[in-house]
Amino acid sequence: MKAKFKSIQNKDIENIIWWAQAATSYKECQMELSILAMADEKASKYLDAIDHNKWALYTQIGKMRLYGWQTTNFVESENNAAVGKRSLYLYHFFSDVMTTFMKNSFE
Repeated sequence: MKAKFKSIQNKDIENIIWWAQAATSYKECQMELSILAMADEKASKYLDAIDHNKWALYTQIGKMRLYGWQTTNFVESENNAAVGKRSLYLYHFFSDVMTTFMKNSFE
């Protein structure tokens, strides 16, 4: 989708798409798609035209077990990033995590 719609290079728009995909109800998914439509109407129509059973979480809730359903390397990459922090004492661990969080949040 990033290749098809250049606006998705914007992190906010990418997040809206993820929120639509992770919606737990049809109403929530449509709300996210309407927000996306305000930013990029073509991308919103493109997603809405795809069968939601193929990409939206809400269609699978109550029908199948969801563990392992949405697999990405996100968890593995985050675990690798935290390996060094695991050896720290609790205070130092939280201090380091909060310092990183504050730097990323307020740059």
